[in-house]
Parts: sequence; C-alpha cells; structure tokens
Amino acid sequence: MAVIACMCDESRIWDKITASVCCARELRLVHAARGQQSDLSEQDQMLAQRSVWFLYSLETDYAIHHGMLPILDLGWGSQFPSFEQGDDMIAVFYTHSELLHSVLKFQYSPRALNKSASAYDRRDRLQASCHVLNEWVSSLPTPLNEAYEAKTLQDIRDSRQLRKAFRVFCMYHQAVFFIHCPWVSPISSDDAGLSGIAEQTRERCIERCLESAFAVVKLANSGLFWEKGLERSSSSRWGDMGQLLLVSLCFIVYYLVNGEKASRKTAMPYLAICGGLFGRLSLDSDEASLLDHYLELVQMVRAN
Repeated sequence: MAVIACMCDESRIWDKITASVCCARELRLVHAARGQQSDLSEQDQMLAQRSVWFLYSLETDYAIHHGMLPILDLGWGSQFPSFEQGDDMIAVFYTHSELLHSVLKFQYSPRALNKSASAYDRRDRLQASCHVLNEWVSSLPTPLNEAYEAKTLQDIRDSRQLRKAFRVFCMYHQAVFFIHCPWVSPISSDDAGLSGIAEQTRERCIERCLESAFAVVKLANSGLFWEKGLERSSSSRWGDMGQLLLVSLCFIVYYLVNGEKASRKTAMPYLAICGGLFGRLSLDSDEASLLDHYLELVQMVRAN
C-alpha cells in the first residue's frame, strides 16, 4: 500500500509506512529475519528477511528525504546480504539504506553534531563516511560495483541489467551529495584556529559534489539515457534522476556564484545543458515551474 501511495497519493505514504512498521513489530518479523524464531521454515525465514529489507528501504528513504530519523534503527537490521546469488536489487536497496542511515547517525544526528566540535573531527567523520560508501559499492556484484561511472553503463547491453546499474548510479551519487553537501559552506569563525584543515575539508567536499553533479548532468544529456528510456519511472517522470538533476543544478549554481573565478568556466557549460534538460522536462510533463526556477537561478548567476 505504501508503494501504491508513492504513485497515487504521496500524502498517505508516511501513514502506510508507520502502519507497516507496527505490523512488522507485532508479527516479530525482524526477529524472524535474524533467525531468532526457530519454528519457522527456511522459506518463511527468507520471506521475513526480505520483507524487513524492503520495509527498511522504504522507511529509511522517506524519513531521510523529509529530515527525520527512521523508526527502524540499525539495531533492528538483519544479516547483511552477501550477494552470493547475484544482483538481488532488494538487497541492494537495503544495503544502500543501511549506508544512508549510518551516515545520518554518524554525521547529522544531534549527538554527532554536538561531538563534531572541531575541524579535525568533522574531517575524520567525512573520511569514515566515504570509506563506508566505497565499501558498499565495492561489495556489489559485477557490473553494479562499477555502475557509479557512466562509462560502465555504456558497456551494458542487457536492458534489465542496464536499469539495475542505472539505479546504482543514482544511489551512489545520492550518497555522495548526502555525505558532502552540508559541508561546502564558508568556514565559520569558530574554526579560525584550524582554518587549514577546515578549508581542505571544504574544498574536498566541493570537489566531490562537483564531480557528481557533472556526472549526473552528463548522463542525463547522453544518448544512452534517452535511447534506453532511462528517464521513465513507474512513480514519476525522470524518477531518481529528476531529484539528482535538481541537486546538481543547485550545486552548479552555488559553485558559479561562490567558486573561484578561474574555475567557473568548467561549470558554465553544465548550467547550459541543465537548461535544455529542464526545458524538455517541462514540455514532457507540463511542469513549466521547473524551467521558471532554472531561469531564476540563471539570473542569480548573472547578478554575481
């Protein structure tokens, strides 16, 4: 019902997800997924495990997108998938949700922010989150473990495999933005004594976000993206790529306004490409407001 609500009535999604979490608790599905209910058959235990993975992915994705901590905590998690049986996408979604949840708790929870008092601590937390991201993508089966690069997608001939790789591409760059974007703002006066470390961390965050923004815009503008119908989503036009494009556009504009003047020339062509992409999206889905927002951002760049 939560999946149907994603397609039909987004205002009902959270109600369905919270009801699902309560149902999972009452049925002790998490205990079953961990193998703590010996009276279940192997088939029922596997079904319980996959149900928990799917629910956890739904709930974590929705909660993070709305600035909330997920109800299902990492302590509820079941055994980490090994991918011995191939590219199980439910397992991929589950492990990605575990990744985002761990970053949320480690970097952005009230406890983490209270502890991140120094530039050294923030740098170490960012490095740890990047390590977790690299571990996640490297644990995926081939070719998904290299799908964060658009050139990997170009070499995939099977359409179903291509769509799976495309989803991993989106998940990877979503995680890059989630880890790095909040730290690109100018250094505060509190870090004045550690300006070297703080500035290096900020520059690295800007670099990683810019790399992902360029990669997203390049793929969205490629022939592969349109020829294979990757822009189509069962829930919305452009699906995950639409969200990534919006984030990429905002970051490109931020860089053009605040970045070094000598380096802005590299970002300007991507701003122009975004104009064509959002113009096409406006024609396809009658979302003229998207193009209006783009033009407003362009005016901001011109003013600066």
